[in-house]
Amino acid sequence: MTTDKKEQLKLTLLSTVFFAALAVLFGLGLGSVGLFDVLEARTAQMSIEMLKAGPLGYVLFNGQNVMGEFPLMHILQMGAFHYFEPSAFSARLPVAVLGFLFVFVLYNSMYILTTDKRFALITASVGALNVAMVVLAKIAVPDSLFWFLTLCSTLMTMGSVFDLNKNYIRVMIAGFLAGGAFLAGGYGGIILPLGVGLVLAFVRHQPAHNLQQLSPITFLLAAFLAIFPWAIGFVKAHSPDAFLTYFEAMLVNSWHTTIDPSLLHPKQLIYYVLAFFPWSLFVIPALTRHLRHGTRYLTSNLIRQALPAVAMVWFVFGMVGLVFVEVQLSTIFYLMLIPTAILVADLFDKMPEKPLQSWHVLYIAPLCLVIAAGVMLAPQWLHAARGDGALAELIPHLSHIMPWHLPLGSETTGYAMLGQSVEWGMYPVLVGALVLVGTLVGVFIMRHGGREAALFVGGGALMALMIGSWAAMPRAHEYKQQPLHWISKKIIKDQNIKTDHTIVYGVAAPSVRFEVPGVGSYIQNPSLVVRAPGRRLFVITDKSHLESLEGHLPASAKPECLGGYCLIELFRMK
Repeated sequence: MTTDKKEQLKLTLLSTVFFAALAVLFGLGLGSVGLFDVLEARTAQMSIEMLKAGPLGYVLFNGQNVMGEFPLMHILQMGAFHYFEPSAFSARLPVAVLGFLFVFVLYNSMYILTTDKRFALITASVGALNVAMVVLAKIAVPDSLFWFLTLCSTLMTMGSVFDLNKNYIRVMIAGFLAGGAFLAGGYGGIILPLGVGLVLAFVRHQPAHNLQQLSPITFLLAAFLAIFPWAIGFVKAHSPDAFLTYFEAMLVNSWHTTIDPSLLHPKQLIYYVLAFFPWSLFVIPALTRHLRHGTRYLTSNLIRQALPAVAMVWFVFGMVGLVFVEVQLSTIFYLMLIPTAILVADLFDKMPEKPLQSWHVLYIAPLCLVIAAGVMLAPQWLHAARGDGALAELIPHLSHIMPWHLPLGSETTGYAMLGQSVEWGMYPVLVGALVLVGTLVGVFIMRHGGREAALFVGGGALMALMIGSWAAMPRAHEYKQQPLHWISKKIIKDQNIKTDHTIVYGVAAPSVRFEVPGVGSYIQNPSLVVRAPGRRLFVITDKSHLESLEGHLPASAKPECLGGYCLIELFRMK
């Protein structure tokens, strides 16, 4: 067997192991904890209500129409709930599967474009083995579905521009995925892939030919075909006017702002570094290699040479957006995923010819040590966020570089949540040590031009993410959901469904609605609480709303509180 064949066999084996490990990582612990408030539980509750009402009507929550809610996530969850039973596992299963498919599309796209299996594998590893991607693949919210479909469509449009042979099938698949992204999160799912493709078409040689390859009309028709069945079903279930009203609300909801404008500052960069750690440490070396060439390679006929140049331009514009543009933070993060993966993979892939420079090592190693130490001290940081513990004195100094408003006020629900007793064990230390050792060994190998660096950095990240997923989700659930889960269990144990009634006052608490059958109205007027029916009334609220209930409840009503949330039981006479 020739050396080249041995190398290809080795890469095929590594790719198989990588995707097997990825399936475990994305599937690990999907049902180990309940759904998180507010988005996960709210999304799943909507899907359950749609399961009863039908998939082609309005999205419902608490029996009310939710205008402009994107339907695709709920349709997929309905399918999972139909074949399995409604649970945290079945609610999260669609996004885990789509996350795996996105990484496969990323790997396959890079391999088809470059015929370089090693580069494709490293690109997929960088794209998958980071906190941002793992969170996206484990949280059952519409954003996850939207970004997986949008990024898959973007990869397809890039391939259409680079490919010398026109491929209508690829263009139609890209458009169909973009149409699905529209049904998952709005018109950004169509604009972003097509926008990237158009920019790429015009910056490379022969723009007219590139536009023919991209075929925007075919792309848009395919997107329309993806949306059309749902639209026809909605019109049949309701009316054309109802559809137009709902569709208009979807367009309004497509691009909304959730960032506090006061946070539009270079401090946001810390989010990027943490979200793509440890790979984000290698972005500067990757950029410095390509900045010296400028945009010269953008028009190269060698796709393997042009891809990093495209990623560099994409990355620079994305960073400008991260600091100055007022859009959702997740929009910038996941737009940056593909260029980050390509740039860093190019750095690792060319290691034998271009070893890491000494000055890169001098900042990567200390920064890695600082972040890993921060991970090891995670429980102490949570105490410091309340103003307690040995690290509390550092919080005011860190506010100069961190975009967080800490410490939390004692009157906030977050303060009460973090005050709960949660046992972390040695998990944070183990996670921090794994990523630290893997990254530092990789840096040492890169300094000497070794080709195995990506294996060590990726291996350390994979093991850290597996242990982190297994350990962090249950503990995050304890902090955020333990009080509401305690309330749910108490109601399920004590209530008589025929005679008792449960209402929610002042808080959303959709996870309780998901777990407890027959939860009634969401009430905002305190005077309406005592008017709710039932021989015994359960009232779910939080500490911040208790004061507004004073004077409306009998003296015998004694709230039981845990972690900032409260349950009040009112007994009535027959």
